[in-house]
Amino acid sequence: MDPTLGADLEAGAEAVSPSKWRTMPSGALHDATHVARLMPVAMLFVRSINGISNVFSEDMDEADLVTGLEVLASAMAQLLN
Repeated sequence: MDPTLGADLEAGAEAVSPSKWRTMPSGALHDATHVARLMPVAMLFVRSINGISNVFSEDMDEADLVTGLEVLASAMAQLLN
């Protein structure tokens, strides 16, 4: 994962949701692993209801999705500066 993009996501998370986020290293082989050979990548995880992920029953609360989008928007704004 690209450290600059990761730092921008962390700054976005802190701006949107102060002290209510954490850095999560991922050991999984996400598609991002393959894309990273071509361009910088980072991942933003959004809380799943009951912690269920990577299955068809995975779901997220709409408010958490909005927060994730706000974090992403903040990080992208940092990249443009």
